[in-house]
Amino acid sequence: NELAYRSLLLLRTAVAVVEYATKGLPGWDCEELSGYELSYCTPSQKWKKHSLHNDPENDYGNTMRIPFRMAYLLRKTVGEQRDRLLSPIHITQENKLMHTVDKIMKGYYGMHTSITTPTPFPMIQMG
Repeated sequence: NELAYRSLLLLRTAVAVVEYATKGLPGWDCEELSGYELSYCTPSQKWKKHSLHNDPENDYGNTMRIPFRMAYLLRKTVGEQRDRLLSPIHITQENKLMHTVDKIMKGYYGMHTSITTPTPFPMIQMG
């Protein structure tokens, strides 16, 4: 249950990064976040101290960090299943789950790069 919830939150927070440009809603204000995940993803003063470009009030920069934090929680959930479940999943299945999280994050890294990389020249010059 926790694995499915955190998987969906990872995807939702990645979409929140894209939606920020149009909606202006920080990722930690997603209505799907609640409980521990919400408190973990809401920037604290310590988190803001180490914010992107040393701008602690940059909500967009802080929103971009949330999928990384959710991926960590998801990996932690997969790794702890051996201690928490009566019948844990086999190690090959665990590795496949970890690999899936890696592939999702690879897609997010690509999206993140596309969003943050400036256009090399103005569109007017292309005409």
